[in-house]
Amino acid sequence: MSDFIVRHAVGFLLLGAGLVAASPVVGQERSFIRFDDGVLKIEGPIRPLADQVFVNEFAAAMLATPYPEPVRIRLNSDGGGFEASKTIVQGIRAARREGTTVIAEVPSGGRCMSACLLIFSAADERLAAADAVFLFHGIVYTGLEPEPARKAEIERERGEVAKEYLAMISASDSRLGRFLASNRIIDQDIEIAFSGADMHQAFPEFVTGLLAP
Repeated sequence: MSDFIVRHAVGFLLLGAGLVAASPVVGQERSFIRFDDGVLKIEGPIRPLADQVFVNEFAAAMLATPYPEPVRIRLNSDGGGFEASKTIVQGIRAARREGTTVIAEVPSGGRCMSACLLIFSAADERLAAADAVFLFHGIVYTGLEPEPARKAEIERERGEVAKEYLAMISASDSRLGRFLASNRIIDQDIEIAFSGADMHQAFPEFVTGLLAP
């Protein structure tokens, strides 16, 4: 089976699995995932249902992009839910296994923070504007104040998610993963930010190139 047919087969399978209309994520101000003008744009918080919208839009991007041209994903997000982001990562990796090249980019003035970094890390090629902002921090529990009996369980779950987050980042740049782990950025919830230019200089396997000004 040719790579062209495989890409379109994966695209149709994703469309069939999505079952969600391509639209802004409900209830999240200035949050949208949309394939537009040849680029799949992810902007705003990544919340529940974001992964389902992504499935539809990513399928549309694969179907509309002539093979073997890469599918481009433009990110401008402060992050959001880990599970939704992980599902998006799984979709990108599935497409890559079937021969689709994925390029992620953070444009000038854009941000990629927290869970957004997982999506960025999943691409074959990862580009950023020199003034783009990348921010790492720990895994934060955002629910209501838990009952005392639940606090230990929440801490355990938070630790497991932190390990999984680090493993996903390390898969794209082991040096960055070691940096985050040795400085306990994730497990101690320490915020650390870099510009796109600094990320490319310090971790060139993570930000593989800079976008033209």
